[in-house]
Amino acid sequence: MSATEPDFGRLPPHDVDAEEAVIAACMVDSSAAAECIAVVRPEHFFREKNGWIFAAICDLWSRGQDEINQVTVAHSLMVAGRLDECGGQAYLADVIRRLPTSVGAQWYAEIVRRDADYRVLIHTSAGIMQMAYEAPEEYERVLDRATEMILRLGVQRSRVMTRTTGEVLRGTNETPALADRLAEFLDNPHAMRGIPTGWHEIDSAIGGLEPTRLHTVMGGTSVGKSFFIQGTLAAIAKRDTPVMLVTTEMSADEVTERLVFMEAGVDRAEMQIRGGATADERERIAVAQSIVGALPYRICDVGEISMPALIGETKRQVRLNGVEVLGVDHIQHVRVPGERGVEEIQRVTAGLKSLAMNEYLPILAVSHVNRESVKSGRLGLSSGKGGGSIEQDSNIVITLEAVRWEHPAWVVMDEFETSEFQGAHGYVYVRATVNKNRGGMKPYTVRRLDWRVGGRFEPLREDGA
Repeated sequence: MSATEPDFGRLPPHDVDAEEAVIAACMVDSSAAAECIAVVRPEHFFREKNGWIFAAICDLWSRGQDEINQVTVAHSLMVAGRLDECGGQAYLADVIRRLPTSVGAQWYAEIVRRDADYRVLIHTSAGIMQMAYEAPEEYERVLDRATEMILRLGVQRSRVMTRTTGEVLRGTNETPALADRLAEFLDNPHAMRGIPTGWHEIDSAIGGLEPTRLHTVMGGTSVGKSFFIQGTLAAIAKRDTPVMLVTTEMSADEVTERLVFMEAGVDRAEMQIRGGATADERERIAVAQSIVGALPYRICDVGEISMPALIGETKRQVRLNGVEVLGVDHIQHVRVPGERGVEEIQRVTAGLKSLAMNEYLPILAVSHVNRESVKSGRLGLSSGKGGGSIEQDSNIVITLEAVRWEHPAWVVMDEFETSEFQGAHGYVYVRATVNKNRGGMKPYTVRRLDWRVGGRFEPLREDGA
């Protein structure tokens, strides 16, 4: 065997002393149980009987037992018919006797969890090696499958996958306590539950961008979908909330330059036409660069990024840089190896929804609209280009439409009218409609996408200007 080949004859990573320290600490100090349960589960224990004992501890804790000790744990094991298999009272007493201190129980639990993760990694790696040894012709499918297997490890490690209702209310190390959020809601039902978008009208309808939710923004050309998502993420980042944009159409340089001009309120195109910048514009752009450069705003610019790559990079940024909001521009340019058409869109939207849930973060995604909706002149829930999964998997669907005022109402413009209006005025009125919201509210607002201020969305004044 060469030095680089793994020795599969060895026992996989494990630490029996740490396992015994965990179960002993829980029986000596009931408060240690909450710390350990937040880190490990019974299946993470290498020695089976230690896993059974920890399962009994988990059962007592989930039922709200105030006392978790040798007696109550032994009784729970006896009811389950496993006390003798675990070594009886003698084994429980022995692990307690050998416990140096119950302080640092979570540290022992981290050791147990780390070794369990390594064992899963070894098992997963063996499966990938087996696929590689078989060397099938469809290399891309094997690579996709291997990537999914590795990413699944990240999902399992990110947070506990199954919780009791009591754990949901009390919270864990990975998730906030629902009881606290319910108390906040009772004190102020109108308070923002999610992360504010900066659009007061939309925030009042959806309660901000809430974790685990997929928010999809639909719109045709010339209505500023990218301006909307990039500006929204910038507004969130200005409140010191780390954000990440996955852009498939614009480079990081282009996005950052756009953010600078939006912040400065300077019309880049007009400046280019006249052939220079004024002293005031230079000053504003210099200030804008300082502001934009300090934002916790990360940009992943990959054309036709694959879904596994998008998921993997998001997980990396969540763990390394604490990213709390993800933007995707746009859905139709995300690729799924081996899939095309409607099936690919279905895999993308399902993947984004799963990512939002597994990483406990809100996702704001952009979607093109289908031709039928463009021709009809009105967007709705089924307007997403590529199939109904966009509507089905999204928690919130917001449509953007270019409109003009014709007394007594706003009238939707087609692409040609929008282009002409923009050329003549330097701005376009855009109506944002919340078409799907499980909270039930469906207000709309009209704002002005003004290229004269760098392409920034501006609220209308009382005079409608």
